[in-house]
Amino acid sequence: MSVTTDVRTRLMDLGIAQGDTTQPWVILIGGLSDRVTQPHMAVTATTGNAPLNVMGTDRLLRPTFRIVLQGATNGYADAETKAYEVWDALHRKPFGNFIAVEGTNAPAWLGYSEDNHKPRWSLNFSSIRK
Repeated sequence: MSVTTDVRTRLMDLGIAQGDTTQPWVILIGGLSDRVTQPHMAVTATTGNAPLNVMGTDRLLRPTFRIVLQGATNGYADAETKAYEVWDALHRKPFGNFIAVEGTNAPAWLGYSEDNHKPRWSLNFSSIRK
């Protein structure tokens, strides 16, 4: 599977995110959506790093990814809590084909959306993957 699909599946398996767009904290792939009215998050692949070839073994991929969360209108505290819940679930917690997952920064406050005052948070991760 893809990096984004694996991360999405992991967060859903842990009960941190949902797959149903009518439920709070659905996780999308590729970006946030104006069509989702519930608080939600999105995972996207970012630039990544060059693969590793360690002592003649199979190449180890080093993808990077970003998760952006958008809470409910005026829901700063709930969105912050969810951002740290995602952080705690992924930072230094290998899973599946991921040998290592490392947060590159703590959850970062992005401010409120301009049109509806919904809080946004960003989390960035680097990883090593089989």
